[in-house]
Amino acid sequence: MMGERDQLYALFAETLGYVPVEDVLALAERRESDAGAPAFRDLLRQEGWLSDEALLLVDALVRDALGRNRDDAAMALTSLPPSLRERLARVSVTVRSDPGRHLSELEDEDVSTPGTAPAGDARFIPVETPGRYQTARDAHGHEEELGRGGAGRVILAHDRLLGRDVAIKELLPQLAAAQLKGTAQSLRIEEGFLREARITGQLEHPAVVPVYDLARRADGTLCYTMQRVRGRTLSQALADAGSLQARLAFLPDLLVVSRAVAAAHHRGVVHRDLKPQNVMLGAFGATFLMDWGLAVALDTPGPRKAREPAVDARAQAPLGTPSYMAPEQAGGGAHPVDRQSDVWGLGAILFEILTGRAPYVGSSVFDVLAAVKTGAEPDAAALEPHAPPELLAICKKALRKNRAQRYLSAKAFIDDLSAFLEDRRVSVYRYSTREVAGRLVRRHRVVAAAALAALVGLGVSGGGALRQLQRERDEATAFAEVALDELGESLQNTPGAGPMVDQLMKSSLEVYGRHLDFAKSPRAD
Repeated sequence: MMGERDQLYALFAETLGYVPVEDVLALAERRESDAGAPAFRDLLRQEGWLSDEALLLVDALVRDALGRNRDDAAMALTSLPPSLRERLARVSVTVRSDPGRHLSELEDEDVSTPGTAPAGDARFIPVETPGRYQTARDAHGHEEELGRGGAGRVILAHDRLLGRDVAIKELLPQLAAAQLKGTAQSLRIEEGFLREARITGQLEHPAVVPVYDLARRADGTLCYTMQRVRGRTLSQALADAGSLQARLAFLPDLLVVSRAVAAAHHRGVVHRDLKPQNVMLGAFGATFLMDWGLAVALDTPGPRKAREPAVDARAQAPLGTPSYMAPEQAGGGAHPVDRQSDVWGLGAILFEILTGRAPYVGSSVFDVLAAVKTGAEPDAAALEPHAPPELLAICKKALRKNRAQRYLSAKAFIDDLSAFLEDRRVSVYRYSTREVAGRLVRRHRVVAAAALAALVGLGVSGGGALRQLQRERDEATAFAEVALDELGESLQNTPGAGPMVDQLMKSSLEVYGRHLDFAKSPRAD
């Protein structure tokens, strides 16, 4: 690969018209294959592209650029005007497409990276400003890693220009070395890294970490700079939660992630690796959906040339995390991955919130993949029967293996999850009469409280009326007894009147008591 000083010579020689672009590439390629080849400057002279006078002029331009930047070739490259840097990107062998093909053959070809939404300009990747980022080191002097995946890692660094901590994503060392070899595999590695950086950078959503910069380092490797997120993963938070109630507190975070997924789907991008480990909970309430390294673009906006595939070929590959991937994703091509595959991923996160574990577990990756493809559907209710039934219904709908029975979109999933959190009716759950009444009471608390107060008032007033009736009955009974006693006294000297008075008293009291017996006929009383 051309060093920075060689790139300066190539740039000025091509800019001044001494060497065509394709010949710059051919010379550079030949020099790369010959370990004993002279410096690029001398090679230009030997090949006859630069006369003595032209070489003096190019030498002067290179010395001037170096002199203004403390003899730092990398800094000299970044200090050049944008128009010259763009020409440099066009002649640099580090950004050419296929080995052996000249850029002149690609002038009318769309060389943007397929699978971005939309693609950036693959022909212009600026060189990283030397000395801007200072990598953080741990107590043992090693670079401090914030995370690591199958292809890349994220390290902590300090942006000396803006005075802030940032996260820098780069390829793992072995892949970075492979990226520099100039082979077909190198181009695939570079293309995949660029796709991830551009997809992440173009998804402008509060739950997607913003990308600050994409650059090529002095050694030719790629990196991009992002906001440094402080916090913990949802996976860690769920592991620390000691109960179902504690895990349910993370439902609002799932709603934020779901909205980020819906926004990505609107741009034609499928995340394809949704799981609690890729959800970051910020220290101050922010929630982020991380790691778009496996994302694929299904339908890039804008005009598409006939030779460009409508679907990213990686959508057919069985990539992802087995315990959380959709059956069509694990099938490796039986059905293409699409937006409904991410709906499954959202359901898988909800499953872990409800149960504390992934939808599928096994002793090996092969066992898990087999269960995903041919096993029964995950049943959260069997693992956590005390979970809210509406959430169990949402989870079941999202994890349907039959795609026709699954939520058709992330928005449909969002609508039901939002309805649950707002105490509204969830579309996929069948409510009983009692549940409907209880939900009405919860939704209309003021009205229910007023009705309850009215009922209590009626009860109090009814109780008072009952006591009043009891007092009146007692007073009436006493009055009747006195009246009959007096009547009895007045009739006591009447011959044969005694038995008649006794019967009168007995009959009158029985009739009076029967009509005022609250236990037998309270309404009539």
